[in-house]
Amino acid sequence: MTKEHDHNEMLRGLLSRNSVLLLALLGIALVFEVLTRSATNSFLSARSISTIFMQASVIGVLACGMTFLIILTHIDLSVGSALAFLGGVGAWMMAPRLEPMQSGISLSTAIPTGLGLPAILTFFLVLLLGLILWGLKGFLQVSTGMPAFIITLGGMMGYRGLAYLIVKREIPLADDNFVSKIGTEYLDVTIGWFIFAFLMVYAMIRTIKAIKDKSPGWYFSIIPIVLICMLILFLQMKHSGVREESRGIAFLTFIWAASAFIMSWIANNTVYGRHLYSVGGNMEAAVLCGIHVKRVTILAFLSMGVLASLASLMYLGQQGTAESSAGNLAELDAIAACVIGGVSLKGGKGSIMGAVLGTLIMQSLTSGLYQCNVESGYQMVIKAAVLIAVVASDHVLRKN
Repeated sequence: MTKEHDHNEMLRGLLSRNSVLLLALLGIALVFEVLTRSATNSFLSARSISTIFMQASVIGVLACGMTFLIILTHIDLSVGSALAFLGGVGAWMMAPRLEPMQSGISLSTAIPTGLGLPAILTFFLVLLLGLILWGLKGFLQVSTGMPAFIITLGGMMGYRGLAYLIVKREIPLADDNFVSKIGTEYLDVTIGWFIFAFLMVYAMIRTIKAIKDKSPGWYFSIIPIVLICMLILFLQMKHSGVREESRGIAFLTFIWAASAFIMSWIANNTVYGRHLYSVGGNMEAAVLCGIHVKRVTILAFLSMGVLASLASLMYLGQQGTAESSAGNLAELDAIAACVIGGVSLKGGKGSIMGAVLGTLIMQSLTSGLYQCNVESGYQMVIKAAVLIAVVASDHVLRKN
């Protein structure tokens, strides 16, 4: 009976959504590695891998917040425009003060002359602004019953309009700015080795505990940690063509990983996480069980607001300047990453790990096709085909 149970757990692990996504990601990486082997930096080179994670980080953070909302059957269409609006607000706050008489700027166009606030203070003020704005959206949704689709559609148009008003011309950041460093620099190598050692010890403790408890299929929970450790080890090592200051874990990658870990822990290990899936799966049953549905919904919106603000600052630091066109279609990329990762649009199903893998698959396709010199039009067609194929196969598997 025990062997049969272990066998069933093994099959369940092999056929799980995240296992299939991980295998698909590895397959994509191997294909592009073969196609780009003759290039200076092949697809699986340290420089290329680090760049892929940095480029995926902004959408990855948005996808983490979007996962909670989609589990509740909501969709946020405003996060792309929020990258431009909140990023513009942040750049304006940090820009130095300029008197209109000295700068030659008329009073009617004095907005680009910023407030001259410290970057760290601006960082927290932007997070607070996002918290307030998404808190209002959540309150509006639960108090009126309006579809979040409509509320966030209004937010999408409003944020983009405000971005055009605030960022009338590009607002560059100083090179030594705290936000700029987040967007372009890397963690100290020593910190990277500490993270590697911590994860290895954590994996060993989980392995020993699982073996002691005779948990079936325990190795499937260890595999992601081992793969992450291998990836960190690879990035920490010295490679030709990689400068010393660009070795290791980028700040953007670390922020994305930390956000995913926190959100995943909340979803899997807290009462709120259980309530989140209960409300998304069956709201009427959740109400009868005494779950405070409105509170669960507002907290999901609040988490989206914090992560959207964080993503806007990450994007601002990465680009080095605020632009009114920033974040164009980013909301669709975040939704696509969630859907590919197995987050059900019907609610009640999905995981942060799946959203992370979905984000990496989308970014790997983009980076790989770019390295293969595929035209941007064909890139969009291929990614659309992959999205439809993955969702269609998922529906067939769920139906069967």
